[in-house]
Amino acid sequence: MLNNQVQIVGNVGRAPEVFTTDSGRKVLTFSVCINEKYKKDEQLVERAIWVPCVCFQEARVKYLEQNLRSGAYVLVGGRLSENTYTSKKYFDAGGTAATIRELQLVVEEFLLLDGKPKQSEEPAPEPVPEEKPKSKASKAKSVADENEETGF
Repeated sequence: MLNNQVQIVGNVGRAPEVFTTDSGRKVLTFSVCINEKYKKDEQLVERAIWVPCVCFQEARVKYLEQNLRSGAYVLVGGRLSENTYTSKKYFDAGGTAATIRELQLVVEEFLLLDGKPKQSEEPAPEPVPEEKPKSKASKAKSVADENEETGF
């Protein structure tokens, strides 16, 4: 029986971020936006739900770091995990730093649905013009010319 299994389909929000833990492990984080539509008082209402995602698997981190881009349409599968931390911005009524608890999706499966991996920062190489096919006589002459120049 599978207990804690989640799959979502949506668009990647911010560009993925990679950081290294104290133990040297790479971790990748990103968010996925799920659009929810429903009717309220005869009007169609749209709402964006942001799901924070985190990936720990080394091979998957490497793949996502190279191919994931903001705006990509993706399917992400995994399990929900609770992330708890002390806020530096929010305080409770007593003036104590608030403890924040949020759900995050721990990535175990990933699929790019729009088929467009991240574009390289480098410009594409310019196409090389095709040479016109030469006749056998001109090919033989070219080879003879090359041999003459190189001394063979």
